[in-house]
Amino acid sequence: MAALERTSGARIDRFRAERAGLDRAVPTIACLRELYDEDTATGHIAAVQEL
Repeated sequence: MAALERTSGARIDRFRAERAGLDRAVPTIACLRELYDEDTATGHIAAVQEL
C-alpha cells in the first residue's frame, strides 16, 4: 500500500501542476489525455494494476 500511495501521490501532484490555470474543457481534456498517454507509455498504469 505504501508503494501505491507514493506513486499515486507523485502522479496526482503532476496532474494538478499540469492542470493549473486550465479553465476550459477542451484544453483540460487535451492535458489529461497527454498525462494518460504518458502514464501508459511509462508503465505507471500497468504497475498500479499489478499492485
